[in-house]
Amino acid sequence: MAEVVAGIVNDVLGRLSAAAMEEISLLWGFKDDILALEVDLSRLKAFLQDAEEKHSKVRSVALWVGSLRHLSLKIENLLDDVLTEAMLKKLRKELGYKSKVKAFFSYDHNKVVFRTRIGHRIKTIRSKLAEISAKTSELNLNAGVDVMLSSVDVRAESSEIRAASSRLDTPIIIERTEEMDKIVGTLCNDVDKFDKVDDEVPVYAIYGMGGLGKTTIARLVYDHKKVNKRFEIKCWIHVSQTFNVEEILHTVIESVDPSKSCRSFHLDAMQNCVENLLEGKRFLIVMDDVWIERSERKNWTTLSKSLSVGAQGSIVVITTRSMETSVMMAKVPELQLQLGAFSEEKSWLLFKTLAFPQNIVPDELEPIGKMIVEKCDGLPLALESLGSLMSSKSRLSTWERVLHSNMWELDTNEILPALMLSYDYLLPHVQRCFAYCCMFPKGSMFKKDSLIVFWMANSLIDLYEDGEDVFNCLLWRFFIYKSRVVGEYIMHDLVHDLAHYLMRHDCAIIENGKDIRIPDGVIHLSSISPEFMLSLDFKQSKYLRSMLIFNNGSNGNIKRIFDHVYLRVLFCFSTDLKAFPDSVSKLKHLKCLNLSGSTIEVLPESMMYLQNLLYLILQFCHKLRKLPQGLSYMRKLQHLDISNCFSLDHLPLGIKELIFLRRLSHFPVGKDSGAQLEELGDLNRLEGELALCKLENCKGNQVKSAKLRLKRNLQVLTLVWSNRYMFGQEFVEHSNDEMVVEGLEPNPSLKELTVRFYMGKIMRGSWVVKLTNLVKIKFDFCYYLEQIPPLGKLPNLKEIELHVLQDLKGFHDDDNSMSREDGMFPSLQVLYIDGTKLESLPGYFPKLRVMEIKRCHCLGSLPANIQSMRDLEFLHIESCENLAKRYEKDIGEDWHKISHIGRIIVKPPRASSLDDSQGGRRETMAEKGSSSKAAGGEDDEGSSMMEGGLSSLAVQRNANVKICEIEEIEENRH
Repeated sequence: MAEVVAGIVNDVLGRLSAAAMEEISLLWGFKDDILALEVDLSRLKAFLQDAEEKHSKVRSVALWVGSLRHLSLKIENLLDDVLTEAMLKKLRKELGYKSKVKAFFSYDHNKVVFRTRIGHRIKTIRSKLAEISAKTSELNLNAGVDVMLSSVDVRAESSEIRAASSRLDTPIIIERTEEMDKIVGTLCNDVDKFDKVDDEVPVYAIYGMGGLGKTTIARLVYDHKKVNKRFEIKCWIHVSQTFNVEEILHTVIESVDPSKSCRSFHLDAMQNCVENLLEGKRFLIVMDDVWIERSERKNWTTLSKSLSVGAQGSIVVITTRSMETSVMMAKVPELQLQLGAFSEEKSWLLFKTLAFPQNIVPDELEPIGKMIVEKCDGLPLALESLGSLMSSKSRLSTWERVLHSNMWELDTNEILPALMLSYDYLLPHVQRCFAYCCMFPKGSMFKKDSLIVFWMANSLIDLYEDGEDVFNCLLWRFFIYKSRVVGEYIMHDLVHDLAHYLMRHDCAIIENGKDIRIPDGVIHLSSISPEFMLSLDFKQSKYLRSMLIFNNGSNGNIKRIFDHVYLRVLFCFSTDLKAFPDSVSKLKHLKCLNLSGSTIEVLPESMMYLQNLLYLILQFCHKLRKLPQGLSYMRKLQHLDISNCFSLDHLPLGIKELIFLRRLSHFPVGKDSGAQLEELGDLNRLEGELALCKLENCKGNQVKSAKLRLKRNLQVLTLVWSNRYMFGQEFVEHSNDEMVVEGLEPNPSLKELTVRFYMGKIMRGSWVVKLTNLVKIKFDFCYYLEQIPPLGKLPNLKEIELHVLQDLKGFHDDDNSMSREDGMFPSLQVLYIDGTKLESLPGYFPKLRVMEIKRCHCLGSLPANIQSMRDLEFLHIESCENLAKRYEKDIGEDWHKISHIGRIIVKPPRASSLDDSQGGRRETMAEKGSSSKAAGGEDDEGSSMMEGGLSSLAVQRNANVKICEIEEIEENRH
């Protein structure tokens, strides 16, 4: 705890001495008081190093540390109150006379009353600091030297973090091939042999102690190609320590049919819904990390009844640490697999691969390394964690210090020693960021952006780039893992236990079905229980700073939040929250508000008083119709995410005033009201991704005022019009769309460009050829586009996607070279074409690895030099009559030109027309199409072929696998 308090004290001291406080203290007359607070706190800080060594053994010292923590937080609250009141004073001045009169008669904002109240609080805090200062002598605490990392140490550690980041994409897998093949074989071939016991669905149990890789094996099985073909329905559920039937049923429903909202269903209704969805279908349900005692057997019986309606061959796979759970649920011995520890040889191989990436093991380190491996007891999680740690340590003394660390003596029932050791070698600011990860529920997936924003809102880091470095460090050190879903991450349960252990005095985690208890002094709260806000403990927790609420269905209870006036972070995920009351303005310290997935329709105007708000995240708020008109007064706002807000058709006027805005996910252009593109003109701090939507509402001669060319930090740009073709507006004025595109020239630093529902015949903008850093370009549903811009000379372009361009007959004339010597498309790796009238393709793509061509009925041949394209690993042809005939296996006239390709799929045309493809949705190579919606209701692919498929292709190439599938023509079914 003392090391956490040291971080808090350092932050508060930094703020006390900041130049900004000089101005505020002079304004309110608090200069002398603030200087005195700084002196008092600095004196006490000197005792923290000694307290850190003693607090775990001496309870009175632990209480002293807790008191110092509490007072430090009170000082920070006081400073924030003063700063916030100064900002509100400026706002009231902008709003005018009525607002100033209202403030004068307000107890909270009257200048004289406020100064008196702050002065009294400072006096009280100083008195308390004097009391704990007096206790240092009776506790025998010694003032020591403040031990801080030198700038050299920090630079060295930071360079290690960046070096680790460069190795993140290198997969390190020591396979359990035998176990995986056994499970896959049973699920796909043998499960029909086992009759239902007590009319319950069959269960396959993978059991063993934590850290053995049970979840990893389950994931590999779940994603196995044979398993994908075998089961009609698949569902993954993280159960953890509370076996909640309603939550499990809810997850099944949302997985099988995401359109169904069942949070308000009673148990009986959920059971009926699941039975209707699963009846007669062969399904696989994986329940990860199951804990269920014999006394809870009725819960499993209740759930199993709903799952017994599936077709023959349906099965549930569980992972569990409990042998009792395994025997109780998987009643057939053949359906139980106990996972053992890695052998000594396999353990050393995993550790060595991570610790010595160059595969060179120094003679003096090998024996020590093997002794460290022996202490890991064959646990893959421990080996991964320490292996990645030791990869950055080259000194013999460091290796010996790890080997002989007293961390190995920790009680393994609480915390895995190897994890604590690895944590101990993190930089202090990385340690604090890691500990905060416990706020996300066990087994839940999270995005990198969400976590980094959470860190920034809690003042753990200052810059997003610093957050990326920290995140990559945690990823490399196996504190965080990539999940099965592209762009999502997860923590191992044992790692989550460590994070919660470190935050046990600061953080309370409320689980569903567990007793609700919020200890005194807690400042961070995370809950998946709908009832927690009704508890007395919650009402009395006045100093909460972070609150993360997951899936709370009660709109009325949400209002209790606004009594917690010191909140800095509020996440309300997937809550049944239709409106915020005006009292949201009481949360004046709020820095981050995340309402993703809620049913909110309107945000109140009183939100403009949230002058500290930096991050407003409203993803998937499908019913949100309006943002506050006073949004322009929230001048500190840096991040506004309104992606997938289908009902939001404009932004309020005054967006141009948000000069610190760095991330703006979408800008829907208003038709009759709201902000126009010219308001983007001076927002040159924008970075990351930006989608400009409803561009049909723009006038072509006005868009240049958006000044996209000056936004050098934008990486991804999406230009989206409404789908006028779908709504019968087939004969639009092409020239306006063409003029709009011409005026939206981005900065040459752009990496990705998407154009969707564009109705022009040509791309008049000559700026595409200037995008020398472009990596990916995508045209979607550009129905009238007859020719795409010249792309062949773009040096870094790796991926082209053309989707439903039904008037497109050819690439640009400049790209139609047949010669290999012209150097066209020098970096292109992925070419995806679907639904065009292309008659020919450029002759040569020297680096192409993936080519997918679908529903191109006029295309007569593949690139002329395809036989020389030796990097090509995957070719997919579908619904292309001419190509299917020409490249038919063995008998096609040009089969010999493609026979060298590692994987070929040729699907002859079905009885479908080009028009049928207009609403089509493509499959990725990994057969896991993932799509989401952009603001305004336009499709936006959530995962690219590069992310979804190339890694699996590399595996196939290395295994020298050649697959050719020529599918028979199927009868059209209507």
